[in-house]
Amino acid sequence: MNIISVRDTKSVKKNFYTSDDIKDISFEIGFYHSHFKVYQLKTKEKYVESTMVYKHDPSVIQEYDFFSITEIKPLFNNIFSIVRDWRFNYSNVMKKDGVVWELKITYNDGQIIDYAGDSHYPDNFSDLLDVFGLDLDKAFI
Repeated sequence: MNIISVRDTKSVKKNFYTSDDIKDISFEIGFYHSHFKVYQLKTKEKYVESTMVYKHDPSVIQEYDFFSITEIKPLFNNIFSIVRDWRFNYSNVMKKDGVVWELKITYNDGQIIDYAGDSHYPDNFSDLLDVFGLDLDKAFI
């Protein structure tokens, strides 16, 4: 498994991939050291499994659903278009609101592209929150 993160941004060829190449998506968001929620979309053989768990207690599954590959494609297309121009790291050392987030996109060839932030967000971050039905002010309730 090859994970691309801020440390090796020069080796990434993001434009090589399309939304059809997406296999899995994992989105984590929370406050430092507590209340992390993990949203996962995992492609199985003929369907996509959707879960939301609390990172501090992964045995507590809050949401669980299945989607056909056909149903999930528009969602993958939407996420892919949202992150197309993102940098890999968003961090603001001057402002600390306590929110940490990470989005991992796994492609069919095993490549993982990792986007992360610490009290700083891409301009269209709210579009990603909308995909997961989140409001930043209420994301941790």
